[in-house]
Amino acid sequence: MGLAAFPQRFNVSGAVVDYVTPGTPAQSAGLEVGDVIVSVNGQSVLSPTDLTTILQSLRPGDTIQLGWHNASGQSHSASVTLIAGPAG
Repeated sequence: MGLAAFPQRFNVSGAVVDYVTPGTPAQSAGLEVGDVIVSVNGQSVLSPTDLTTILQSLRPGDTIQLGWHNASGQSHSASVTLIAGPAG
């Protein structure tokens, strides 16, 4: 999953998903390119930096509650089990 800086859309700040790796828990949860991640385990995500900071305290195998908005502005949430990814 890739992230991009995000101009406000639907008055929502967060981290825009710019890539979803096929076959990953992110894809299985329903994340798509253009979605905006807004929370992890109830902590607000206002930027890609916020998301990185939160994820640095977690490990592969941890299950998180992820909140996001899709391109239509609809809110979604799902439990996602983290996997090892490329070094950031």
